[in-house]
Amino acid sequence: MLGKHFTFTHPVAGYSFALFEALNKSGQFLLLLDGFDEMKYYLTTAAFRYTFKEILKLVRPKSKAILAGRQTAFLSSAERDEFLRATRTHEGRSVSIAGRVSFRELTLAPFSRGDGELFIERYRRHLDFMSTREGYRSDLPPEQDFFVTPNLEEIARRPLHLEMLFEVLPLYGGNLDEMTVRKLYDLFVQCMLERETEKAARSQFDLSARKRFLEGLSFFMWAKGAATVEISDIPDFCFNVNLAGGRFSDEIKRDLIGGSFVEMRLSGRLLFPHRSIQEYFVAEFLASFFLGSQYASHLALDINIILDFGFIDSHVSPEVLDFLVARGQTIQKAAFDALRGYPRAISSKSIRYLCREVSFCSL
Repeated sequence: MLGKHFTFTHPVAGYSFALFEALNKSGQFLLLLDGFDEMKYYLTTAAFRYTFKEILKLVRPKSKAILAGRQTAFLSSAERDEFLRATRTHEGRSVSIAGRVSFRELTLAPFSRGDGELFIERYRRHLDFMSTREGYRSDLPPEQDFFVTPNLEEIARRPLHLEMLFEVLPLYGGNLDEMTVRKLYDLFVQCMLERETEKAARSQFDLSARKRFLEGLSFFMWAKGAATVEISDIPDFCFNVNLAGGRFSDEIKRDLIGGSFVEMRLSGRLLFPHRSIQEYFVAEFLASFFLGSQYASHLALDINIILDFGFIDSHVSPEVLDFLVARGQTIQKAAFDALRGYPRAISSKSIRYLCREVSFCSL
């Protein structure tokens, strides 16, 4: 990779790997290795381990390297400890892995007000350019309008949320002050799926059916602890969005997958483009399960998942629970009523989280 970069993409006279390695060992470079989580999604576990070992060859006592990416790429704390902290758990004790280095973990702070205003200003210029070039609409409110309410201020703290907001604003006719993160995801998903259902070749499924498929697929991947999935591994019931039963043709599968949020990597595996999108759909699946959805309950049975407190405590993240809580007391009460009969109900951290500040739940 380095050879191609310095001899072909951006030629450097006299380049050799030995020279690069010598300069790196003396601390002359700052290596920014971005897209770590994307690499994790793209590769098999074995290929990722090999590639990670190759990356570690660049880490020397005086070298400077930053590994950038979301920690959600790791499917467990044990996996994160192995790759980032160079430790494994053996017989209840944390043991260092010989020959490996431990990374110091830093978390990027959310946008300050100044950061948010600068991002909005620059993004507005980008949209103005696109509007002139490709006919896009660019009708964003002034930067300062994003900080007049707590809801908008919260949205403006994350670049992803701002980009999603700009995507739906031309189609949004409501009061901007009433926009919440939860409503933003609802509108964004609706906007994206409406584009697919408007295509003549994809008239077989309506918006609700496509959304149901994404809920089922996201839950299946989440329950299995998989960041990516082969199309052949997706259970048939995921495609049973209209509860029609029977076998599902390749045409139906291509339609639902092609008209969804998932992306296909060169390896042929599917993944969601952003972890938060998958978290949203997992929460939607759980909400429909608690409200008695046949699709959700049958899919859970089909993949041998018992949705009790044990599963929710061990598999459902705070981010997913936040989406559920944002649905309001109706879904909170439905979740509590659906699960209260299970053992360990009173000790469940999830039910306490879900039902915080809710009068009907006196835990």
